[in-house]
Amino acid sequence: MIQARAALHNPVVGKELRTRMRSWRSLVLVTAYMGVLAIIAVGFLIQQTGPRTSQTSQVGVQLFQVLAAFQLFLILFITPASIAGAISGERQRQTWDLLRVTRLSTFSIVWGKLLAGLAFNVLLIYASLPLFSLVFLFGGVAPVDVIHVYIVFLATVLLLGTTSLFISVLTRRLATSMIVSDIVALTLGVGVTLMTLALENWNAQQYVQQYSPIAGQGVQTTPPAA
Repeated sequence: MIQARAALHNPVVGKELRTRMRSWRSLVLVTAYMGVLAIIAVGFLIQQTGPRTSQTSQVGVQLFQVLAAFQLFLILFITPASIAGAISGERQRQTWDLLRVTRLSTFSIVWGKLLAGLAFNVLLIYASLPLFSLVFLFGGVAPVDVIHVYIVFLATVLLLGTTSLFISVLTRRLATSMIVSDIVALTLGVGVTLMTLALENWNAQQYVQQYSPIAGQGVQTTPPAA
């Protein structure tokens, strides 16, 4: 219990959060983050207000999918960029040795850096909640769907954050850690997307084979049209 309390009341967390939240870069990043999502949402809604407008429930579902996809895309870039320099940046500024000679353990320093980076990214995620609430105006999306998507967002931030911090510990240059972290994040994103598409294609073939074996053979054997 005492160790858990000490891990949460970490002076590195307080210092990092004050530095992040009080800087103009954080304000610009939050504003740009929300601006990009708002532009995407408004542009999508304008596109849907034509003569061939879909049902409102379909518009809500499509808006939800678009916002979720773009937010996940932003997470893939912002999370590594905000955490990859936690340790390598200290080494490059030659302040890592100063942290090591304090009474804080190495684990406390690394843990504090991770918590501060994750907290900032969680702030960005929850700042988009007002935009996601627009989908309830159209219907088709339940609150539990939004909760499930935000659980995926938080899990993605945790995975990318810990991976980026691990890379930051192994590297000595800020640029190197950021480049490697971005490459790993993109690899994970593309890999998971391809696996999801492959599983969906396989499930579709299994469904067709189950209810129509002849049609299922056609799905597997018919070559694509030239």
